[in-house]
Amino acid sequence: MRDEKGNITIKSIWKWLRSEKGRKYSFVIFYIFFFAFLFIFLSIPADTEPVRDKEPEEESSSLPFKTIKLENNDYNFTYQESINDNSLIYKGEKKDKNITITIEDNTYNYYYQDGALLLENEASPLKYSKLLDIYEIKNLIKSATFISKVEYPSKKVDYNYEISNKSLQEIFEVSEELSDVNNKIVINCNEDLEVLKISFDITNYYKEVNREDKETNSYLIVISYGEEYEESNSN
Repeated sequence: MRDEKGNITIKSIWKWLRSEKGRKYSFVIFYIFFFAFLFIFLSIPADTEPVRDKEPEEESSSLPFKTIKLENNDYNFTYQESINDNSLIYKGEKKDKNITITIEDNTYNYYYQDGALLLENEASPLKYSKLLDIYEIKNLIKSATFISKVEYPSKKVDYNYEISNKSLQEIFEVSEELSDVNNKIVINCNEDLEVLKISFDITNYYKEVNREDKETNSYLIVISYGEEYEESNSN
């Protein structure tokens, strides 16, 4: 395999492999190199660094406003139910997986179990207690139709929606088939688009479900989140 000067070069190796003697050993040489390459390849240590999950990101949602704090934080709120010119205001508190509402001297406890908000007491004073659940509200908004966005000099923002009686029927689990007549929902947010207050004008829904009630001309529910936002009821 050496050249005329006694050196081993690629040219001399190639010439030797093409010779009669070299052709006899070429098959063996090929497998020696093949297995040497395979051994080196398998001996290279694999990258055992575990793949780390990405840091949890802030709520991913198709909604234009943020509800992440209402889902994860503890807070106080008010639940105002207005029928015609008469109003009842319930004081509420959300703490961990529990929600408590109080009116006068009566307290009612709700808790989450298997993703559903359940009442600990025998009966709820709220006809639409599902609106205490921010997850139910999100589902409700996703079933609604976006109408407009209003921005104020104070940097607060309102998102206006309409939702049909039929969609509310599914949320509130009413068995009878209802119409497509619309109701109004207004989401009031701060400049960071965090929800401060939600107003549900469900007059049309109430009147269709309660046809025997001829005296109710308006039915409004307003939920204000956080003690510092209670004054927003007057805005």
